[in-house]
Amino acid sequence: MLSKKVLIINENCSDNIGDHAINEGVKKLVLDNGFEPISVGFDAEFKKVTPKKINVDINWRAKVRELKYRYISSNPVIKYTRWILNNNKRMSQLNFNDFEFVIIGGGQLIQSGGTFPIALYQWVKKIKKHRIPVYVLGVGCAEKFSYLDRFLIKKALSDTAAVYVREQRSIKKVNDFFDIKASYIPDLAYCLYPAKLNHKKIISEKYVMVGSTSYYVYTKNMKELGDENYKTLSDYITMWQDIIENEIISGEKVILLSTTKDDAFLNEYIYHSERIKPYSDSILLVKDIPDLDEYLNHMSNIKKIYSGRMHSLILGHIFNCELKAVRLNKKIDYYMDEYSRYYPEVFKNKIYDIFNTL
Repeated sequence: MLSKKVLIINENCSDNIGDHAINEGVKKLVLDNGFEPISVGFDAEFKKVTPKKINVDINWRAKVRELKYRYISSNPVIKYTRWILNNNKRMSQLNFNDFEFVIIGGGQLIQSGGTFPIALYQWVKKIKKHRIPVYVLGVGCAEKFSYLDRFLIKKALSDTAAVYVREQRSIKKVNDFFDIKASYIPDLAYCLYPAKLNHKKIISEKYVMVGSTSYYVYTKNMKELGDENYKTLSDYITMWQDIIENEIISGEKVILLSTTKDDAFLNEYIYHSERIKPYSDSILLVKDIPDLDEYLNHMSNIKKIYSGRMHSLILGHIFNCELKAVRLNKKIDYYMDEYSRYYPEVFKNKIYDIFNTL
């Protein structure tokens, strides 16, 4: 039985397969190095996710929801106070003195607009009181920050033992925005390489995977970049339909496989659309999102991936799939530029080497 424990704080409670892949990767990294991993949620203990409805025609209800979000839900004072009230109890119940050190990450994006700034600030503040080293590992960095969020994030990062980001470009951004020196570590999901499957079933004819990525994610990232010239929902759906249709016409079998509930909702919507219905015999729809083990089993039967989700591409990379990134944001651009040319083993070895220096 392992006597030394490491606390891992990340998005393991989300509906995102990528977050679960990262969490399992970090746990494996910690366990392989002789520690017992204990994992808790960064942003919440549990998240109930309801897929966003797809309305091609904008109506008054959509306008009301947008106004409510803009003026009430996104108000930082309301949002951050609510987060503290919802999470303070579970954080206080942890005995940080039980742990050798704490890892926050990986997978989170240092960003403004959500609850990341207050969550990071509160976690580091509580851990610091116990004089336990805390490392931020395998995070990315966004493009824009409010004054309040820059203050909270800078204060939190300055109280950590070290910050390691998952893209080379994020090193400069962390320094520019927060005056913090960061180092590079590959994405921690690569700790899963080589993938071990529980019920591996290989088929002779492999699929082309299409992971339609939610329209909300697309517009959110376009707005963050200040680019208002983005596709309408109708045009966005057409883009994914084009991908599916072109692959089937060229003789391929397609699997619609998703990493989040919103993505699964969009994939199913497209599957039942009038344009795609005639091709249903050539399409396997995986409804909702599978657990990580089932997702990895599907990956063993896939040869090519279309996705706008970075960790869908990473898992494809681990399984030696051809990557067809749908470049919806800077994160995808950075990943394809920095990762796709190398073997997964290179990144896994680099992660283990860095961990041994902590």
